[in-house]
Amino acid sequence: MLGAPQLSMLMMGAFLAIISLAVLLHYFSLRYAIVNDSPYLRSLLVSLQAQENERMQTYLRDSLNTMASKVGELQARLLRVDALGERLTKVARLKPQDFMFDRVPGRGGAESSLPSTELSMKDLGINSLDIVEVVSASMRELKVKVPRSELSKLTDVNGLVDLLYKAASEKERASVS
Repeated sequence: MLGAPQLSMLMMGAFLAIISLAVLLHYFSLRYAIVNDSPYLRSLLVSLQAQENERMQTYLRDSLNTMASKVGELQARLLRVDALGERLTKVARLKPQDFMFDRVPGRGGAESSLPSTELSMKDLGINSLDIVEVVSASMRELKVKVPRSELSKLTDVNGLVDLLYKAASEKERASVS
């Protein structure tokens, strides 16, 4: 006859054996379904993916609606500020060119009076001798070499900057290798 401790150990062992068998059966049945491309498993996965996709679409739609609402609110506030600014400039008798509310404001800060880097060498009054002087000084400063054949291809300031940047990058890569 078995005592209470032995009986409880036997019950615990039987319980663990049943759980282990259930887990193994589940594992092998899913493995078999995947290998044999089970239509039931496929429909289950498609259903789960469709639910996840629908949930994601709802979240994105709600987020987009929220952002659109906020953008609309910001536009309305900007219109109020512009209208207030127009009134203040008239009442304070400020110069109209200081506050041009009819023009789109510049992006990234105030408009600059400095020339853009898109100017050609001709616009700046630079001749080939000036280019050679600038490039020579830059090569000495950056400690890089630029082939003279590349200099004849330069047409604008951006090209010059790109050429010097390329030479400095190549020198950096060579020193790292």
